[in-house]
Amino acid sequence: MDYLSLTYLFVLMTPLTVAASQFPVQLSISQEKKFFPHEISTYIQHVNVQIKTGQSVQTHSKPPQELFLVLDTSGSMASGKKWTNAVLAIESIIRNMNSEDKLHLIQYNSRSSIVFENENDHRIMLNALHALYPTGGTNLMTGFDQAITLVKKYSERLTLKRLFLFSDGHINEGVTQHTQLLKEVTYMKTIYEITICSFGIGADFDEKLMTNIADHGSGDYFFIQGADSMKKVVDIAYKGFQSVMGTNAYLKITTKNDAHIVDVYGYELKNDENQIISIGDIRYDDMMNILLQTEVKITEKLLEQSEIDYMIIELWMTDVVDRSSKLVTSKSVLFSFSKNEEELKDLNKVVARLVELQQIQRREKEVTKLLRAQRVQDAMKLKQKLAKELEFTSKTLDEESAFDGEDLTTFEYAKDQAHTMKRRSNDMVSSFSSGIMTDAELAKQNEYYTKLSEKYKKAHHDL
Repeated sequence: MDYLSLTYLFVLMTPLTVAASQFPVQLSISQEKKFFPHEISTYIQHVNVQIKTGQSVQTHSKPPQELFLVLDTSGSMASGKKWTNAVLAIESIIRNMNSEDKLHLIQYNSRSSIVFENENDHRIMLNALHALYPTGGTNLMTGFDQAITLVKKYSERLTLKRLFLFSDGHINEGVTQHTQLLKEVTYMKTIYEITICSFGIGADFDEKLMTNIADHGSGDYFFIQGADSMKKVVDIAYKGFQSVMGTNAYLKITTKNDAHIVDVYGYELKNDENQIISIGDIRYDDMMNILLQTEVKITEKLLEQSEIDYMIIELWMTDVVDRSSKLVTSKSVLFSFSKNEEELKDLNKVVARLVELQQIQRREKEVTKLLRAQRVQDAMKLKQKLAKELEFTSKTLDEESAFDGEDLTTFEYAKDQAHTMKRRSNDMVSSFSSGIMTDAELAKQNEYYTKLSEKYKKAHHDL
């Protein structure tokens, strides 16, 4: 059984309730084309699903937070400034945690041990952290086994649980097969309701493993390249943990009238009777977009109507307060016909620009592949070409003060996404030109930016 199946199975096993008014969540739907010809045919429609959340309005307190830190203390962490940056990252978490929260630290190299557990005394935790040093081999499975034991011990405690893994991912002892390690992550996530985030340390970490760990743990993946980025990255990750409204969030999409989803940009679609798009955490004061490409087959019978209800989109999540899965909100999506030529030309320009951004983003993966094949000049040419396309889309959005009839929030989101992608793109072009980074380092940096941008969130704007 794959990761999405296990996640969905967990959701099905959880008691379901409906409490939409409890959460400050706005679900908005925008479609690229407003009208389609009054003809029998098959049409492609891009649909943008925007999830916008407000500040916390709960009258009852949120549960305390419980953070499990798993630190790689193997000898490979001694190279460069990996160890220094990892320790600084954990120091930052210790100093910023709330008094009612609990922290656990597990270290692993050839073996694993619990450094401290159920702790909130800053002095005790810092002293224990500073007593560690990198040595020995790297056996990640023993670290996971120790983490599962500890998570199980506190599984009945009503806390919001999260695991942060700090490592360069260079496994050389114990279980080295990624599939086995990822099964362990999925088990921990599904059985004990804990979200798992990964932090790649240094420029030579195992990117594929660290990103897959975050994906299978429904968490975020972060890259700590140096001391300059460390504090920013850890602050964003920890603040994101503190602002969680719901976990295990997903869109459930029901298509009707022979319509179906053919593509989802940046997310994976579990396509069976229940079309599920897993989106991880829902945070307060955040915003995210999920862009779909749908295909609608229009028959003679459907043409008897001026519009058809062809899709229902539901947002579900696990409430962090009572740990039950809840339907937060839902929307119906309509498909409208027209014989008016002017109406048929009417496009939602915001959605069109979002499609352009995602198509550029997908081609960024080609840059990473070229770099890994050591075709640096080809990668540079493609990167410069994509940077120009991104500049054009960003400029087009900037020149539009508003779109008639468009949702202003979606418009501002698109501009923000374009500006952030442009900043990251310019940063990569500068890295190419400087000659300081190796091909492998450039590939890692580009892949990291690609992953951040394809699932763009307001909370990760500064990364």
